[in-house]
Amino acid sequence: MNLSRVLIGLCLCGLLYSACGSGNPKAKTVTYFSADHAYRFNYRPALLSCEPGAAKRMVEPSCRACDAIDGNWESVACYEFSKFRINNMDFQGSSAVARTIQEVTKQSCLDAKKGEVKQEKDRVVHGVPFKVFHRSPAATSETEEWDIYRAYRSGSCYQITLWKSWRKPDNFHPENYEKDKRWGLESLDEMLGDPLRTFEFTK
Repeated sequence: MNLSRVLIGLCLCGLLYSACGSGNPKAKTVTYFSADHAYRFNYRPALLSCEPGAAKRMVEPSCRACDAIDGNWESVACYEFSKFRINNMDFQGSSAVARTIQEVTKQSCLDAKKGEVKQEKDRVVHGVPFKVFHRSPAATSETEEWDIYRAYRSGSCYQITLWKSWRKPDNFHPENYEKDKRWGLESLDEMLGDPLRTFEFTK
């Protein structure tokens, strides 16, 4: 067994409060309630806040999911999982929850935006159907993935964004690259995906 993968796994499990595995109910989370009590979701307290002016916000550009929110949306919550390494490959990511400021139509909410590709299957969470979009720029030495989930309710559009990035090392082994990349992205999904896995409308 690769020792570096074991050590990274132990570190990640520590950040997860000894709860590994997607959606593990033992993972310690904090519940966010919207001010109007319309919805709620959970997130990991081990993550750092990406909100502007947050005391712990990192200098590195790992808050991309949050910084990509434009003026048509209000940022509800933004969190980052800053850089970690697997076999000299650097991984980082962030998640953002936002909703539109102005009332919108269902079609304008759920249509693909510029640069997005709509996936065929919806993802249903607590009875809420999310349209799934994917955005991936041309491959470079630093590669990134965007997973975007949008739901419509009562004139508002809700969006959950997961941004994941990894950098290939100069001396990586091609036979290990895909395996290490998959393991790293699964780790990011585990840490950043709680808002999506637990999102629920409450009225």
